[in-house]
Amino acid sequence: METIIQDIQNRSSVSFIPSSHLSFQDSPRLSDNRSEINDLLESFFSGLTPRTLQAYQRDIEDFRQFAEFAEATQALHHLIAFGSGRANGLALRYKAEMMNRNLSPSTINRRLSSLRSVVKLAKTLGFINWDLEIKGLNSKAYRDTRGPGQGGFKAVLTVARAQSPEKAARDIAILSLCRYMGLRRGEVASLNLKDIDFERGVVFLIGKGRLEEEPLTIPRRTLESIRKWIDIRGHHEGALFSNMHHDPTVRDRLTGDGIYHLIVNLGKKAGVKLRPHGIRHLAITSALDAGVGIREAQRFSRHSDPNVLMRYDDNRMDLAGKVAQQLEDLDSAV
Repeated sequence: METIIQDIQNRSSVSFIPSSHLSFQDSPRLSDNRSEINDLLESFFSGLTPRTLQAYQRDIEDFRQFAEFAEATQALHHLIAFGSGRANGLALRYKAEMMNRNLSPSTINRRLSSLRSVVKLAKTLGFINWDLEIKGLNSKAYRDTRGPGQGGFKAVLTVARAQSPEKAARDIAILSLCRYMGLRRGEVASLNLKDIDFERGVVFLIGKGRLEEEPLTIPRRTLESIRKWIDIRGHHEGALFSNMHHDPTVRDRLTGDGIYHLIVNLGKKAGVKLRPHGIRHLAITSALDAGVGIREAQRFSRHSDPNVLMRYDDNRMDLAGKVAQQLEDLDSAV
């Protein structure tokens, strides 16, 4: 790993320059109109869903810290004003620095993608005529799509039911939405009371990467678990799921991170290694096990890429393992 990083750094002709030594002289148009760049960034962020916005903000904040600027907008201003060679060189050094931190390929790729998206918008709007061309690392998504298994999930439900009535009702409703509807933790965290339509039996959800709500049918028992939780929660407007602060008047929305820790802790108590996305994996693989086709499973999971479902299906059937066993059996028969 260190050899690769050193090679990347050696190939980069651009040395890192602290923010105090940077200026906008590389790009006269940007130098004259910093407010236009502010407008560009505002336009970029305003078109994102809250969850996507959060992810971009985290990524750009990491880049700001690397570039040693006081504000994220400053870091992006200078990245755009650098010009093609210097900007790509800086991005190359940033990539090497992330590798040096042993960040996962998916994290590195996402952060580089965030920078490329900002630069692409600047090009689209005519501020620059170049692209950020630094590529990400080779990464294979969804390597482990098995989930906790039905037995593991039932053990977690048993632990959840043994809690106080209030906490049990909330946690069972959350677990049910993840298990039987395949919702992501961020999607569950974003729900408000008004998003549940008991008459139609649907939840209105803005899914990952989408800007508009879509109605999703809620299974009967899951709907009943939500109803039980709301009876305890109260019928006031606001976040559907909140934390369990001892003073109900100051309770806040349960965040995606809060749901992550909630589910991980329930898993530990049940003796099951569990995370929210593992429950989503279980939902999708269970659907495939039940004979649901790839197209139907894609509608259920709301994956934009059907190839992701193919990976789930391949992992579920362990096709590579079956071939390996067949080869071994062939030699055994000789």
